[in-house]
Amino acid sequence: MNDKTNTLKSAIYGLAVGDALGVPYEFKSRGAFECTDMIGYGTHNQPEGTWSDDTSMALATCASIKACGRVDVDDIRDRFRRWLKEGAYTPFGEVFDCGNTCAAAIRSGRGCDDEWSNGNGSLMRIIPLAFVEGITDAEIEAVSAITHAHSLSKLACVCYVRIAIDLVNGVSLAESIKRHVPGNSKLSGAIGIENVLRSDGMGSSGYVIDTF
Repeated sequence: MNDKTNTLKSAIYGLAVGDALGVPYEFKSRGAFECTDMIGYGTHNQPEGTWSDDTSMALATCASIKACGRVDVDDIRDRFRRWLKEGAYTPFGEVFDCGNTCAAAIRSGRGCDDEWSNGNGSLMRIIPLAFVEGITDAEIEAVSAITHAHSLSKLACVCYVRIAIDLVNGVSLAESIKRHVPGNSKLSGAIGIENVLRSDGMGSSGYVIDTF
């Protein structure tokens, strides 16, 4: 097993653990809870350690890339359909949470591209692409656009993947953000984020800008 495979596993485990920590608190307002351990039976009444749609769709993406040997948007979309309809890639064979944009796009076969379809759904599942050799911005955008096809969501995914690649290669987070986040974009608030305090009013909603 090479270092890149080990790092991919670490990224996916990190995603799943963080996801499972957050599932019991989803939709709760900021400051209304304190998470100190893995618990269950919160917002979605799921056992502790249960991951959500975000990890399921990341796992579906990994499975597709492994099976196809490349980024195949149609195959990834088909695996998303299996997840939504059959509970594939879920802990217990059932889907208990799915964002409106993801559900609508998967059922219609067309990514949502209106301004109101800029939730964090594609950003939360895009990390596997950071481990695809030679991944292009167009491929990242195409995978985002399976569900989230607005230019803002696609840009967030491209920036995130490029930053993740840099981090794997030892570049500092601050330097990578400067490299990849356009200063004239809606994501520019991330530049200098190492100096931003919680009290400065950083958003924590499901809006793709807040999540990024």
